[in-house]
Amino acid sequence: MGAGGICKLAMIVLAPVLPASWQADIAYAIPPSVMEPYRAYMAAIESDDPANATTHAEAAYQAGVAARIDADTLAALAENRAQIYYDLEDYAAAAPAWDDLHALAPDTDTLALAASAYLLAGDRASAAARARSLQVSSSRISEDLRFFTGYIIAVHEGPDEYPARTGNQIRGGDDQAPAILREILDEGDRAVRSRQRERVILLSGLATGVARGTGMDEAVTGHLASWYHSALIGLRNRQALQEFLENSYLVKLLLRQGYFPGVPQGEAGISDQSLIERFPPQYPVRALERGLEGYTVLRFDVGIDGQPENIELVFSTPDGTTFSRESVRALERWRYPPLVEDGEPARRRGEETAFSFFLDNWPPASQ
Repeated sequence: MGAGGICKLAMIVLAPVLPASWQADIAYAIPPSVMEPYRAYMAAIESDDPANATTHAEAAYQAGVAARIDADTLAALAENRAQIYYDLEDYAAAAPAWDDLHALAPDTDTLALAASAYLLAGDRASAAARARSLQVSSSRISEDLRFFTGYIIAVHEGPDEYPARTGNQIRGGDDQAPAILREILDEGDRAVRSRQRERVILLSGLATGVARGTGMDEAVTGHLASWYHSALIGLRNRQALQEFLENSYLVKLLLRQGYFPGVPQGEAGISDQSLIERFPPQYPVRALERGLEGYTVLRFDVGIDGQPENIELVFSTPDGTTFSRESVRALERWRYPPLVEDGEPARRRGEETAFSFFLDNWPPASQ
């Protein structure tokens, strides 16, 4: 919510109270000590002067506390104060300000914003404490809130380095990766199987951001990001995606942290133009019959004869489907020109490529 949003919020919440304050018989409802800084706050908002607006929002709230004004009006002032701190990225001030609002008007969204602000301020313990409170206070916690709280707790409790080195190793358990990341990938598999494209994009983006935010290996985040970019390329309903992004606690937090992936520049997959022969995989017949889609990432070396070898499946979704086998079969037919280093034949090591299996775009134009 920007400055305009803050102004709108204040007018909506306080408008019913302000006219009453002008009536002599209830003028005491909002005393001058509160109204003066509040009016100054509103003037600063109208003038697009957030620094002054912050000062006056703080003053109006503190005056309201001192004057013991009614709880609803004080909560409105508290929300203006917390929101403007948060919008200006003063998270050290925003975090306790959201706490103050939550004490006045307990609400799931407010507690989530407090958890987010504490994490952004670098106070992981306080962020995790509020995340746990959210888990306890919500009898039927939404999937979005479950991902949000699980991520914050994982950031607080996780080791300095998770051992997973490929996207598929996330699924292995045994503390290879944060448990919340496995949950997101499981949901992603279900979304892939049901061809919920917008949801695949959301979940693949969340997986990428969570991997980055919990300090996963760069190879892991690369595999997840390539899945996100591949899914995003074929998206037609951009408005649906925007709604997903705007309504997710975790997306908003990851965006503020700089961990949510951006828009790709070009297609996912191999960009090596030195290939002599390149073949697309066959779409598995059973997958076609069932209307299934998928995505794979392969890692491989290239021998001195230009033939891929040591092929390894490093990421796939859905997990354990025939897309993996067809991807390997296709890659085995690729050929590179021989590589010469210092006059001697040499191998290429650690190459990667990706294959996207989309029913409405098969075969891919680039393959």
